[in-house]
Parts: sequence; structure tokens; C-alpha cells
Amino acid sequence: MYAYVRSRRLRIGSRPRIHPVTETETPSEAIPEGRQAFDPRWIPAERVASRIFVIIFGLTSAVALLVLFFLDIIEWKGLIALSVVWVLLVPPMAYFGQRWPTWEYPYCGWRLTDQSLDLWKGLLKRRQVRVPRSRVQYTDVTQGPVQRRFGLGTLQVHVAGTEAATISVPGLPHELALRLRDELLDGGGDDGV
Repeated sequence: MYAYVRSRRLRIGSRPRIHPVTETETPSEAIPEGRQAFDPRWIPAERVASRIFVIIFGLTSAVALLVLFFLDIIEWKGLIALSVVWVLLVPPMAYFGQRWPTWEYPYCGWRLTDQSLDLWKGLLKRRQVRVPRSRVQYTDVTQGPVQRRFGLGTLQVHVAGTEAATISVPGLPHELALRLRDELLDGGGDDGV
């Protein structure tokens, strides 16, 4: 699975392949010192989740249009206009849902130090979060059906005294997420109240 992902799925047009982030393959601004990249399986997992969303959204909206038409709530002109909107909306959603994870991957990562857990995520709106270990109240690891299929998990860190009370670190191998969960609680700082 991993070799298949690296050889076929991680291409962006004519750009070179993107595999686990190294300093020579991505812009230097995207890679702080010591940053760990998300697991490469995060890309196909995000694509599968996007496909599921687009299929559910596309089918339910198409069925809703037909139901509205057969109940005489909308006429032919309304059906045609809404069908055009559907065609203009659903295929681009499917396209960007497949491409976005590949574009975002070089800008995502995490780092665990003695003082903090750092998270980088986002392509257009880049987010950098630093969680002091002394503020960590409790941690949790979640794993949905798609993540379970790819052997991934999401580390959720619940933080005291911040605007965003829960920080999620997706794209981690499930075993690593479990180890990080335990290490965050065991290695907390001594400066907490």
C-alpha cells in the first residue's frame, strides 16, 4: 500500500513526487527544525473521506432535486437551473477533494519537545499551534473507519486556559498516536498550578 501511494498517487502535475517531507523537496518556510511530517497514508485517507462526502452530498442533492420536481414544487426551468448549479458544484468538489491533501501535505507536521507539542497545518490559511506540556489536561486518540482502514489515528490534546480547548493532530500512525498520548501526560511540565 505504501509503495503504491508513493509511486502513483502523490503527483501534482509536473512537480516532483512528494513523500515524507525532507528539506530538499519542499519550501524551506514549510519545514521548521525537527518537524515530523504526517504519515504519507494521510493523503489517501483524506481522499477517501472526501470521496465519501462528495458521493453522499451528490446523491442526496440529486435525489432532493428529483423529489422536488415530482412533487411539483419546482418546474422544468427550476429543475434545469438547479441541475446546472449541481453540475457546477459537485465535480469541482470532487476534484479539489482529491487534490487538496496532496497540496497541503508539505505544510503539515508536528513536533514534540520537552516543553511543548507543536502543530503545523493548512495550505491557504496556515495554522501554527504550540501547546505547552504544562497546560495539557488530558489526551485522547480517535480513529474513524477511514483512519482505521489506513492504520492512522488522531491525537486529541485537551488544553487548559486557551481559546481552542482541543488541538487535533491527524495523520499519525495509530501506535505512534497512542505512545504520544501517554508521553504527553507522563512528561508534563512542573510549572502547572
